[in-house]
Amino acid sequence: MAVFFGNVQPTKIILLLLGDHGAGKTSALRRIQKLIFGDKVNLLSIEKDKQDGFIATITTDPIALFDNLDEQIHWLPYSLSRLATGVTFSRRQLYTTNDKVEFPGVSWLGITARTVDFMRNQSDLPDRTLVLKLGRLLDRKPEQELLNAVALRRNALWSELLDELNAIVRHLKDHPEPVQIRFRMADFASFALKVGALWDCRETVEDALAKLESAQSGCALEGDPIHQVLEIWLCDKANQGRELSAGTLNQEWSDLAKKNRIAWPFANGKSLAQTLGQLQFALAEDFEVNLRFDAHKRQNTYQFAPKQPKVRTDNLIQPAEPEEVLELAGIAGFDSGKP
Repeated sequence: MAVFFGNVQPTKIILLLLGDHGAGKTSALRRIQKLIFGDKVNLLSIEKDKQDGFIATITTDPIALFDNLDEQIHWLPYSLSRLATGVTFSRRQLYTTNDKVEFPGVSWLGITARTVDFMRNQSDLPDRTLVLKLGRLLDRKPEQELLNAVALRRNALWSELLDELNAIVRHLKDHPEPVQIRFRMADFASFALKVGALWDCRETVEDALAKLESAQSGCALEGDPIHQVLEIWLCDKANQGRELSAGTLNQEWSDLAKKNRIAWPFANGKSLAQTLGQLQFALAEDFEVNLRFDAHKRQNTYQFAPKQPKVRTDNLIQPAEPEEVLELAGIAGFDSGKP
């Protein structure tokens, strides 16, 4: 639904179907494409040395769906992040010396991949990604059979889709007030929560967004050396809750990484502090993280501890009233108002 309401979402999420071979990623994305555009389209691929071709696609196509994005392409993470944040792409106008033209990124992106390697070195990208993890299929059908089913029902599907879209348009006009957001994908979350209210499933949408944030954090920290070293470092209880500067953390963590044969990419505390700032919310999914600015030393200090499990208050035993205790003890007629 969101792709039809780009005017109320200046920033755009990137749909990522993540899973191993045989998880049905390509088939799922292709059926979405066939539903919207019909038979005469197919999934795209990204050529490593054709950045201009990629930019031409995302600045002209309303929806761009890319299959098997598994290798690292040095220019791609930054371009994806710029598209998601709604910025324009500048290019020199052909046949001129110094005339510049601006092309806004208009595409909603869908991607299939086995790993998140293509996101490397762009730590904000997981926050802008709608991560759906797919398991390997046990029962399979021929893909052509699935595509034929979409083609056969496409008119009916579009009829239902248009009814839903019209209902959403009416609901957005009747409820223009902003929605309070506590999720990182603010534009998409606001739209989804309003649609959830229309469909009477707002709480379900909130739960889904919370799980998506957890999946985003998993993408951000997959293979990350900070997460690996921090887990080992916190096994020593003496480190739990220590307030340290980034410089001291870098010294201790780099030594620990070396002992455990973990590649450590940070040359000093400054570079570590920059990455810790970018990963703060992702790390908070798995650890207790406290960041404080030390005005005297004019630097941030950090405290880490293992994540404490949330206590479900609905399962706690409620204390009994005095009258209930005495009744259970067989003492009747007690006046609880007296000493």
